[in-house]
Amino acid sequence: LAFGKPFGFVALLGTIALSGMIMRNSVILVDQIEQDIGAGHDRFNAIIDATVRRFRPIVRRRSRPQRVRRRRKSRSTSPRSRASTPAAR
Repeated sequence: LAFGKPFGFVALLGTIALSGMIMRNSVILVDQIEQDIGAGHDRFNAIIDATVRRFRPIVRRRSRPQRVRRRRKSRSTSPRSRASTPAAR
């Protein structure tokens, strides 16, 4: 209601899903930083390197277009299959 518009159920589900993804990615990022510090990197470089490594998969995953499934056309040449096509009607 911040903009005078109703906040529907689907929008609420989207908000919950988005916050879950953010929490998951931040937990993974913190774990990666701790692993880098444990491996002997200084704090600043561990934070920068882990952030860069985590940012790439997130951007690739979110920017990839959704695949659309297409039905394969029948390659049958029987008269029965040709009669059921829209062009034959």
